[in-house]
Formats: sequence, structure tokens, C-alpha cells
Amino acid sequence: MKTSILFLTVLLAVLVMFTGCNIYKFTGPSDSQKSLIEEGKQMLRDGDYEGAFKKFDEALNNDPNNSEIRYLHAKAAMRRTGTNAITIATELSQLETNSADTSDLPFMNFTTWPNTRANPLYQGVIIANEDLQMINDGTATGIIKPKDIQLDLVIVLTVNGILLFRDTNGDKAIDDTDINLEVFFQNGRLNLQGIFKIFEQLDAEAVNNLLTNISDILKVSGDVMGDFIRNMAEDEESGLDEDALDQVIENIQNGADMYLIEIDVDNDGDGLIDEEHLNGIDDDGDGLIDEDSNGRRGP
Repeated sequence: MKTSILFLTVLLAVLVMFTGCNIYKFTGPSDSQKSLIEEGKQMLRDGDYEGAFKKFDEALNNDPNNSEIRYLHAKAAMRRTGTNAITIATELSQLETNSADTSDLPFMNFTTWPNTRANPLYQGVIIANEDLQMINDGTATGIIKPKDIQLDLVIVLTVNGILLFRDTNGDKAIDDTDINLEVFFQNGRLNLQGIFKIFEQLDAEAVNNLLTNISDILKVSGDVMGDFIRNMAEDEESGLDEDALDQVIENIQNGADMYLIEIDVDNDGDGLIDEEHLNGIDDDGDGLIDEDSNGRRGP
């Protein structure tokens, strides 16, 4: 018995000695991880968003389910595209969907948003979407909770959905292989000018997949927006018109659904079926193009 007690005493003394010398200090990797995070945060403050992204990327390799790192990684991914989430959300919430004048969707102006500018933003929201979704569904845990990132996730999802209108071939890149669509609201209706051109590279099923992907991602965005509004404290302010943003998201989603290619379906709800085909012409003379698209029949 005395021998066992003596052995344990000696063992503890040895462990304390080694720990003090930092030979078997188990906090070593954590210190390294903490350094990566702090360096990344400082780079964010200094405006070195690319450097910050790389730091958080490295930190994620060590701890992929850490919600704080996921959030910072998403933030850096967006910041390095030169965009600001609140600015984007404000622009979206102010989109006039019922005006008689045309109101272009953000990022659809090919002069101010050429492919070389739109594609980095597209890549950024794809990365940020993955990060924030992991926090939202509880896969990533830690000090950042789902309620902390809901508005960020709404913005990322909505931008992702809109940019899908530019990734017409669905290859996760916006480039010269995609077909340019004009996407705008007028008189409460979403218009997709040029959708008939997609058939130069895709069939009806692929077009439906594109539109369904847009609709699905915007539906998730709307659901998260609803959660965000419900979770807001009465005295809390986001600086946005949340209800207006929620309505815009819903209107874009419904507009995408309207262009699904189906036979004998009144997609636009005007009581008529397939009054126009995918030929880019206002066949019925109502000032709108392809509101009941039917790719199987053709022009």
C-alpha cells in the first residue's frame, strides 16, 4: 500500500515537472489555433480580407465544427469580394417589385456587374452559405449561435439565389459560357428576358432544374427570415425593413416558379395556358414575354 502511494506521488511530481517545462503541455495546439484566429481577426480589422480568409481556412482544418471560426470564415469570404452584407440587404429591401417602371434585380446589370466581378461574389456566397448553414443547423457549435447569424444567412442565401440566374449552365461559375438573362420586376411580375436562349445549351429539364434551385434556395432564405423576425427582441433594430426584405425574397421565388416549363399549366395565373412559347417574342401583345413558357412545344 505504501509502495503504491509512493509511486503515485512520484508520478504526479514527474507530470507536474514535465508540464511546467511544457514538454507534455496539452494546450499547445489550442494556443496555435488561438493565434490563427487572433491573427485572422486582426487582418479583418486591417482590411486584409484575403489574408484573414486564409487564416480562418487554416483554422477550420484543425477545428471544422467551431461556430466562431465558421462565422469569421464566412465574413472574410464575403468581405474579400468587396461587398457589404448590410448594404446588399438594404438594396434588396428597397427593390420596387410593383412599380410600372422596370426594377432590375441586383447583380444583373452586366455593365456594372461584369462576369469578372459577379463570379468572385458568387464564389464568396457559396462558401459563406456552407459556413453559415453549418451554424444554423447545429453542425458547427460554440460561442456563435444560430440566432446570431440568421440575417447574415438570409442575405447570403438571397444573393446566391439571384446569382443563380447568371450561372445558367449550373457549373458553379459565372463566366462567358453562361447566357445573359435580363431579370427585372415590372407591375408586380418578374420578367426573365432571354430565357429562350438557354435552349441553345440546355434542355427543358435542365432549365427546370435551374429555376427549381433558385426557388428552393429562396424558400430557405424566406424561412430563415421568418425565424429572424420572430426571434428579434422588441427593442432590437437591424436597420432594415425586415418585412419588405421578406416580401422581395418571396416575390423573386414566386417569379422563378412562374417560368417552370410545364405543359397545360397556367404559370402566371392569368387564366390562360401557354399563350407564349420560348421564342423571345411578345406573342399575345400584353407587354410581357414568355410568362407561360413551354419548352417542349417550342416556338
